[in-house]
Amino acid sequence: MKATEILKTDHRNVLDLIEQAKKMKERNALLLQRLYDNLKVHTTCEEQIFYPAVDGLDHHDQVQQSTSEHREIDDLLEEVMVIRAQKGMNVLLQEINALGEKLQQHIRREEALLFPEAEDQLAGSLDDLGSRIEQMKIDLRTSEYGMAA
Repeated sequence: MKATEILKTDHRNVLDLIEQAKKMKERNALLLQRLYDNLKVHTTCEEQIFYPAVDGLDHHDQVQQSTSEHREIDDLLEEVMVIRAQKGMNVLLQEINALGEKLQQHIRREEALLFPEAEDQLAGSLDDLGSRIEQMKIDLRTSEYGMAA
């Protein structure tokens, strides 16, 4: 499968987990852990495999912006994980909403700008990149982020 297709599927999955989290009536540690793990696996694959390939196509500014957005998303995600047990549900849901908004902005920009360029300029190597992403996902899920399945 092409790298861009895999990453788009990841985007849909993460947004679905955000929507589920927004509807929580009480804390759901498993759901929040799945969100955390899936996001971490996804951003790691993008940053270690996809972004370097796209960066080589003279899209350095877009890659830098995406990487910067990942840091912001990571910060919001870490905040969600910290407050999940320490603050009230309203505060938790506010943080989840903020994370969801940032994710949606990031995904829209990435899929509108980076992915079409990659599909055009990396057409011959997207399947190979996809295979590498799939292998990295397996490796990460069996080591650092075991609940990400």
